Formats: sequence, structure tokens, C-alpha cells
Amino acid sequence: DKDGGVYHKLTSLKFGSSTMPELDGALRYAIEKSLTATLDFAAVMAQASRVYAKFDADFSKRMLKASEVAYYWAKRHPKTLYKQPSDVQTGDYTHGGEDGKDEFAFAATELYRATKKAEYLKDLKQYKFRADGPWWGDVNMLAIYHAALDSADFGAKVGGEARKTLLHVAKELRNVGDTSAYRLPAFPSSWNWGSNSAMANNGIVLLHAYYVTGDKSFLDGAQQCLDYLLGKNPMEISYVTGFGFRSPRFPHHRVSESDFVDDPVPGMLVGGPHLGKQDINLDGTELWKCPNYATADKPALAYIDNRCSYATNEVAINWNAPLAYLAGALQAIYSGHANAVVK
Repeated sequence: DKDGGVYHKLTSLKFGSSTMPELDGALRYAIEKSLTATLDFAAVMAQASRVYAKFDADFSKRMLKASEVAYYWAKRHPKTLYKQPSDVQTGDYTHGGEDGKDEFAFAATELYRATKKAEYLKDLKQYKFRADGPWWGDVNMLAIYHAALDSADFGAKVGGEARKTLLHVAKELRNVGDTSAYRLPAFPSSWNWGSNSAMANNGIVLLHAYYVTGDKSFLDGAQQCLDYLLGKNPMEISYVTGFGFRSPRFPHHRVSESDFVDDPVPGMLVGGPHLGKQDINLDGTELWKCPNYATADKPALAYIDNRCSYATNEVAINWNAPLAYLAGALQAIYSGHANAVVK
């Protein structure tokens, strides 16, 4: 909005049916400005302003201004967390421990990179980096990545701590991968809803550890994460539609269900296996009525290629985005188009 606040989401009141977007006539609403949406916007606009500066200076300046206005709105409204209205039945995308501190760190990191203004570094010094994330509910690691990469600019307190935290997580992932039968750098906590997102994000953590150290074992770990997603897994399936010998044919994806094309839209990563069982029709009340695909009680095998499975076969931006980065970065490194190491 003009005051800098960003609405939490644009949504209909209920999830849409299996129809093409242009045929969905449900009213949509821009609902509630929120601290987290505003700070995420501030971070992304600051980062984009740096990227566009070389190509479109005017557009870059507009984005940076929008970023700073959003950041100041957030500082004036530090407790404006999203509360789902009672008549909205779509996902609220909040979690119980939300306080906005990780979003503040993410935004302050990107704004300091874009402007070098001392106020953003001062704000960032109030934040203690954690060995957590990234997932949609915690962007702490997104702040760590760039503070670690530019540790000299951020100084010993911020840059040094970011690098220390990054390498701690990456070494733990590497150690887990070294003892895994599938050479998979994944913690037990990775096996939840959107497990494939965790695998892709683990790969990105390892890539950034490679960037700051040049240690090829981290690069190998990142490749192992991509290998898992593309078929080196207990299900022997590429989790990316249209890619590989065997891949999802029936994703929980409205367009693929309604476009009158037998094959799904290609290039989409599905959510992946886990034991949440949210879509399994155990008591006869589940709307999508999935058969019990988790009888083995093993998380890496709890997956079904069926439109009913919004818990394992759904398509979402928060696991396709890290896949795009992971695959793109590895391709650029191996093809010689990127000198990734910055140590």
C-alpha cells in the first residue's frame, strides 16, 4: 500500500475447484497488512534493486524506495501479525512461534547490502542468528547466506557469526549424508509436509558453505540433494513432473487437473513423502479420501502419485523455488559459468 504496508495474501474465501484459472469466478480479497509480508517484500525489493541496477536504474531506484518504505512501516507496526478471519478457509500460513524477528533480519541484511546505511547494520546487530531454516515460516537462513558471503562488509559481529552458523549447519548436514545409505544430507526433521522443499533447501545451505570455503565436499552434498529429488530415492521416482523415466503423473495441481491434457504441466516439483497422513481417509471424514499410502510407517516411502494427495503430491512455490536455485546454481558451477567461491 502507499503507506508501505503489504497485505498478507490475496485469496478467495475457500479453496477453488479443479478448474482453469480464467474460469474460476470466486471473489478474491486482499486481506490484512502483516509484519511478515511487509518485511519479506522489503527484503526481496532490496535484493532486486541491486540486480536491476545494472540494467534499469530507474526501476532499481523505485524498488529500493519501496523496500525502505516497507521496512519503516514494519518498524512502526512491530506487532501487526496476521490473524485469519473466521470466514476465510484457505491456508493462513502462520505458525505458533511467529514474532517477525527473522523477517527483520532478512530485510535488514538485504537493505544493508543495497544501501550500506549504518541503521540497517545496527538493527541487524540486535538479532542472534540461529541454526534453523529455511522454510516458509523461518527466513533466518536467508539473512545468514548473504551476511556470510559478504562477511567483511558486515563486520566480525554480524558477518563472522553468520559464517559460523552457516558452517555449523552445513557440517552437520554433510556428516548425516556421509552416514546415509542414500548419501542424503537430511535431518530427521526434514521428513514433514513438503519434505522435498527441505531437501532442496539443504542443498542450498551446502552450496553456500561451498561458496565461503571452497570445500568440494559441500558441493558434493548439494549435488546429492538434487540427485534425491531427481530419482535417487527409496521411491525410485523423479519428483519433478515430466522429468526422468518415472515421474508424477497425477499431481495435486488445479491446472494439470483441468487443462484437458493427459500429462501434467512439466517441470513442477511435488511435495514429497512424509508421515503426516493429513489427506488419508482414516475415519471417513477426509474430503479428498486418499487411500492409506503410509502403511509401511517409513517416512521416505509415505508417498502416493494421486490427485487426492495434497499432503505429498501437491505443487507449491516454496519447494519449486529452492529447486530452481539448486539446479541452476549447480549447472552454472559445473559448466564454468560461475566462479562461486568467495572465500
